Amino acid sequence: MLKTLLQLLSDDAYLLRRYTWMATAYGLLCGLTMVLLVPLLTQLLLGAWRAAALWLLALLVGVCLCWLGRRVVEQAGVRVGVAVLQTGRHRLGEHLASLPVGWFGPQNQARIGHAITQGMMSVAQLPAHVFTPLIAGVVTPLVMLVALWWLNPVLGAVASVALPLLALVFALTSRLAGRADAVFQHDFAQASQRMLEFAQAQSVLRAFNG
Repeated sequence: MLKTLLQLLSDDAYLLRRYTWMATAYGLLCGLTMVLLVPLLTQLLLGAWRAAALWLLALLVGVCLCWLGRRVVEQAGVRVGVAVLQTGRHRLGEHLASLPVGWFGPQNQARIGHAITQGMMSVAQLPAHVFTPLIAGVVTPLVMLVALWWLNPVLGAVASVALPLLALVFALTSRLAGRADAVFQHDFAQASQRMLEFAQAQSVLRAFNG
């Protein structure tokens, strides 16, 4: 998928690289912020209210920074999506201009319409709405795992056992989502083709009271 995006972006590939680094930094910040709960809860259990208040303040600052970071990363992802739409549609137009006229049958016209609208928009939405939670979902647990081992080996051991289980669930759901998306894209293209044929056949249908 990244290779395809880089090909679509062409000269604007730097936008994707910059966005990837920003999303990674955002995941790192989220992981460090969540780890602050460990010293906060420790101080609360020990009854050290002043120290707990300081850790709580640090946690609130981290949450605010994560919120701002998410906005910045999403804006960077939107810029990548806009660049994908611009360059991708230009390249698709150049490719269509090189195809023979006989290629433009009803089925291929429906596929083109689907690619230009639903297909391109789906690809353009990947950075802001898919890659951001995906990158953060990988970086944040790894940061938390390392930090927990450093702060408390017992918590680190528990996290080490839970992390592979979470990764397995994520892999299974990703595979199911991929299959569902493939079926959706196929059925959507077929439905578009039938609607196009229905619209083009209106004169014949009405002439014979269809």
